[in-house]
Order: sequence, then structure tokens, then C-alpha cells
Amino acid sequence: MSTILKDLSSSDWRIRKNAIEHIVTSADAGAIAELVRALREEHEDIGVINSALQVLMMMGVDVVASLVTLLEDSDPMTRVYAAQALGESRNMDAVLPLIAALDNSDSNVRYHAIEALGKLRDTGAVAPLLAVVEQGDPTLAFPAIEALAAIGDPAAVPALLPYLPDEFLGVAVIEALGALGDSSCARLIGDWLETPTGDAVTGVAALIQLETRYEKEMAQGDKIRKLTARVLGPQARAKLLAAVPTGSDARLKQSATVLGWLVRAEEVGTQSQQIKNALLGLMKKDETRSIAIAALTALGRAAVPGFVQQLSAPDPETRREAAAALGSIGDASAVPALTEVLETSDDSELLRVAATALGRIGNVAAFDGLVTLFGHPSPYVRQAAIAAVNSLGHPETSASLVILLRDSSPLVRESAIRSLGYFGSPETAGAILTALDDKSEMVRLAVIETLPFLDVPQALPALTNAVTNGTLSMR
Repeated sequence: MSTILKDLSSSDWRIRKNAIEHIVTSADAGAIAELVRALREEHEDIGVINSALQVLMMMGVDVVASLVTLLEDSDPMTRVYAAQALGESRNMDAVLPLIAALDNSDSNVRYHAIEALGKLRDTGAVAPLLAVVEQGDPTLAFPAIEALAAIGDPAAVPALLPYLPDEFLGVAVIEALGALGDSSCARLIGDWLETPTGDAVTGVAALIQLETRYEKEMAQGDKIRKLTARVLGPQARAKLLAAVPTGSDARLKQSATVLGWLVRAEEVGTQSQQIKNALLGLMKKDETRSIAIAALTALGRAAVPGFVQQLSAPDPETRREAAAALGSIGDASAVPALTEVLETSDDSELLRVAATALGRIGNVAAFDGLVTLFGHPSPYVRQAAIAAVNSLGHPETSASLVILLRDSSPLVRESAIRSLGYFGSPETAGAILTALDDKSEMVRLAVIETLPFLDVPQALPALTNAVTNGTLSMR
């Protein structure tokens, strides 16, 4: 093997990179000739072929003619390598020679010719590939259907439908329906999932691909989502639910997506609670949490009991997300559970999220619980509690907060000042101004920051006095 080819097939990526850069930038005619020779004569080493092909294509050298010649070599493995390389060439001149190779005497060559045609994605290969399917050899029919799906011509769908009941080919046909079919294929996929051979993983992936295509091409993804909820029968749903506990990350994400479509629809039937429970379980996994929460939140009040249950989940992130979801739903039935969180949890982030959720719900029953956070050591928790109290509109807010100005904790007094300042009520201005003499500087600073929002004549003299006589921080 020449030095050029040794460098191109080196296990060291830096050597390969340098060799490629040298050949491409120098346009060395001798190197090009060596690479073309390698395609013809060193085809037993797939690494050498791939390297040579990569560089020649980067240089714009037409390699199809050389590879087509190799398709007729007496050695079957040489023909295999040639078919592989033609598929990687992305050159449409390779389509007709590869179609001819579908009749090659060696089944391995035919297999790789099918695979290569799928990579080239030329619609001229549709009829020849369908002919391969019709020949009935499952080892070639399966990759031929996959190649048809990759080509993406919907015209192939009617010819594939008779193979849907086939125990082996049905999976490939379902995958092709996701890639090629129209909305009517949602029912075909649903019907297939009701059969004993229908596989939930394959069916779900096909439905998602169908929905993705409709959303991207026509902004009609919702059409497929609603159709799916209507066409998935009890067996299909049972299979989907059964597949959840053992699914990989990617499959779980797909399952969560379709379960979300079902739970949003009215057609969830007797399996409604099972679907909700599955989504609640998927809340606990990072890759599916956002999908599950979005689907459940869309249910509104009906989802509250499930989210309340998750407030005591072992995983802290699940607890926080459940609290946030309850805030998004905004139903008052969640107030007791969220208030209990305020009283029992030592998780500062959960307290912050729960307080924010109670503020979004806006029910005055949360007032006392939120006020208990005014003395929390975390400024983020205190700020969330203050903001929530301000949003409740409790009729006794001002009176209760004025009482807190006498609390023994400076944190509580500071929080009360900041909340009173939000309302800027003239009735509480006197109490706020009195706090300028508080023994805690943080309280006095809170008063100074609040004074501009008080529409009373005493505010300006108080600020002037703070500038003249206050501490450095107050000035």
C-alpha cells in the first residue's frame, strides 16, 4: 500500500486530516491517480475505499465510472463494496447501474444495491424496488421497503398495503406509512396495533413521524394528533402503556408524546386514569418530564389530584415541577396541598416554586401560609412570598403586615415593608416611616427603597434626612 493510502486509512485522525488537506489543496495528479487505482484494485479494504472515495468527492472527481466497472467484477465482495461506495457518492448517475445490480446473481450485492438506492433517493428506483418486494424474498423485501420510505415517494403506498398483514414485513410497511402516508394511514397504523403482531414501539414512531410531516409541511399536526386519539383502540393503548416501563430514553419520549395526544382528547375512555398515571410516572424522567407535564396541565382541574400526589415524590425536581404545574393550572383546589408544602418542606427551591404557584392561583386562603415565609433565610423564597402576597388581594393585607413590623425577626420586618411598599397605601405610610428608626439596617434600607412609592408629603423630608444623616448604605 502506498504512503498516501496508509495515511488516509490511519487510525490517527490527525494523520488522516493532514493527508486529506494535502491532497485537496495540492491537487496532486499522482495522488488522484493513486486514489482511483485504489478504488479499482484495493477494494478488499473498505477503510481504504471509504477514504479514497471521500477525498475524490471533495475534489470533484467523477468516481462513478470507476465504481460501476467494479459492479461487474468477478469477486462478489468487490461488487458489494462498489454498491456501498455508489450509495455514498450521492451521484444520481449511479442510480441506473444500481437498479441493474438488483438482478445480480449474489444476494449480498442485491441487498447493498437496495440500500444504496435508498441513500440516493431517486424516484426512478421506486418501481424496481417494488418489484423486489413482490419477489417475496423477505431478506430483500424488508430493506427494499425501508429504501422506499427513505426515497419518500407517496406513490409507493398503495403497492405496500397488501403486505401490512405479513408478520415480518408489516413492521417495515408501518414505518413506510409514517414516512410516506397521508392522514388515512393513521387508522391503518391503529388497526395494525390492534392485531397480535402490532408492535407499540413501531406504531408510535410511525404516528409521530406522520404528525411531524403534517405539522412541517401543512401546519396540520393537530389533525394527526386528533385522529390518533380516535383510532387507537383498547389493545393498542394497552400495548402503549405496557411499553412505558421498559422503554429506552428515546422510546419513552415517543410514548409520552402519544400518551399526551390521548390524554388531551375526549376519547381516552376507560383507560383514562391509566394514561394519566403513566404520564405522572414519566414526569420523573428528565427526557420526558416536559412532555408529560404539558399534556397533564392541559387537562386543567382534572390533573390537580395527580400533581398534588407528586408533591411528595422522592425526587426533588418532580416535586418542584408538580408545584409549578399546579400554579399553571391555577385551580384553588390545589391551595391546601401547596400551603402544606410551605409549612413542612425544607427545600428552598420547592418553597420558592410553591409560593409562586400560590401567587398565580391568587386565592386568599394562601395568605397565612405565605406570610410564614417572610422570615425565611433565602432572599429568593422571601421575594416569591412577597410577590405572591401582593397578588392575592387579601382584604386584611395591610393591617396584617403592619402588625408584622413589630416582629422579632428583621427578615420578617423587612419583607413586610417591601410588601407594604408595593401597595403604597397612604394609610400605612406612618407605620412605614416609623420603621426608619428600626434597629436593623436592612429594614431601614427597605424603607428608603419604599419611600419613592409613597404618595405622602412626609416621604421627601424622610429621604432628604437619610441622605444627610443616614449611614453610607442609606445615603
